[in-house]
Amino acid sequence: MIYTFRCVSCKYEYDEIVSDSSTRVSKCPKCNSKALKVFSAPVIKIRDSWPQFNAQAGKSFSSRKEEDEYFDSIGAERI
Repeated sequence: MIYTFRCVSCKYEYDEIVSDSSTRVSKCPKCNSKALKVFSAPVIKIRDSWPQFNAQAGKSFSSRKEEDEYFDSIGAERI
């Protein structure tokens, strides 16, 4: 399985193929510090009308702009 890991020290995120799904810790390829497996909730979008609830943020947004500004403020990137 392919999992995403985030470095505790430098915050670098990377994907790694892990044969054992119980592995939660890895080593960062950039700084060799501890990296933890990233878990995220799915985003369910029913329609393009606003307001919408975003499960990852745990809150509702009144517009796409408001949602984008929130995720920019916490340093998240849209993929």
